[in-house]
Amino acid sequence: MRNGWISKVFSFCLISILCLSPILFAEEAELKSIRFTQKDDRLEVTAEISGEFGFETFSLIGPKRLVIDLSPIKSIKALPSISVNACGVIRIRCGQFKPEVARIVFDLAERIPSHKISRVPEGLRVLFWQEEQVPAAVVVPEVKEEAQVIEKKPAPVTPPAAILTRPQPEVAKKASFLRLQGSLSLFPTSLISTQKEMTVYGERGSLKEKYKANFNLAFGLSLARAIKIKEKEAKLGAEFATWFLSHKGSFVASVPHPFIPNTPRDFTFEEKLSNSLYQIGAFFLYPAIRKEKINLWLGPAIGYTFGKLTTLEDFYLEDRPPYSSADLFVTDTVLIEENVSDFIFELKLEFNYALSANTFFLVSTSISYFNPKVSNLGKRAKFLAIPFYLGLEFRL
Repeated sequence: MRNGWISKVFSFCLISILCLSPILFAEEAELKSIRFTQKDDRLEVTAEISGEFGFETFSLIGPKRLVIDLSPIKSIKALPSISVNACGVIRIRCGQFKPEVARIVFDLAERIPSHKISRVPEGLRVLFWQEEQVPAAVVVPEVKEEAQVIEKKPAPVTPPAAILTRPQPEVAKKASFLRLQGSLSLFPTSLISTQKEMTVYGERGSLKEKYKANFNLAFGLSLARAIKIKEKEAKLGAEFATWFLSHKGSFVASVPHPFIPNTPRDFTFEEKLSNSLYQIGAFFLYPAIRKEKINLWLGPAIGYTFGKLTTLEDFYLEDRPPYSSADLFVTDTVLIEENVSDFIFELKLEFNYALSANTFFLVSTSISYFNPKVSNLGKRAKFLAIPFYLGLEFRL
């Protein structure tokens, strides 16, 4: 009887151990590696994962990304960043998003590829491919001819001889001017400064951005007409100019420590940028000093400036042991070039010297300001410039 009871207890313990062994001795899940192969027009990415795991996926924009969260993953041995540049995938990044969540991020190109995610014995497989694009039909607008209208003019009437013999007063022709100029601008203040918040290693970090113009080369063409104001010959004209803007972005990032809470690390980096801007406008110049060969002019100008401005949209870090500020490296940056435009206001001061009766040498300066909105930064840029012009003016 006693032996039978002992055998039943032993059997119960043995069965319990066998049932609980998958839980008690389960292997912790680990992201071992990420590798990819390209076959024809398809990209196959394999995430090698040991142990049991689940996953969630979603997409992000600005920039375009596909995100896969794996859990529970407590260890990552895969490389943190892999450059791909195939089938619409720029790079693959991974890291410990939360204590038991590993995140894989696929940085995508402008043309987003199709994808399919499936489990495989090694772990997880993601297949990318580009769908065929069907060009839109070209619509040719119908052109209608307009009937020509011929206006009949009355025959000229010959005036009487008495009227023809009377001398007519001669009207003085107003002078016109063509101006060709080149300039170099100085910017005494920064164009724009801002600060963004970001989340790294589950903590809040920040990025301070400051953009400052180095110099601005510009070339302009203008036409002016002489007008009489209080017995003085002033100038009223229109101008067109092209700007070649060189500016620099300076960035200070505060990045949390991957293991020690509330221990931010600061580091800086820079980006050299360049853009082109265009300006159209009108100006008025009034003579302050008029001499035989030397003239000094003052007056306002108003116009419209438009073009593109490049700013930083995102950047990618590499964090190396022992995880100090000196161990942070920027591996790549994502720049965005957006359209900007605004009215520009100027106050001009111009000096010219007569080389001949119809040719003048120009030296001028001005204070100009325009304030375009930069959507990427959510602020307006302050273009306060002091240009210095050299050029020639021709009386037509």
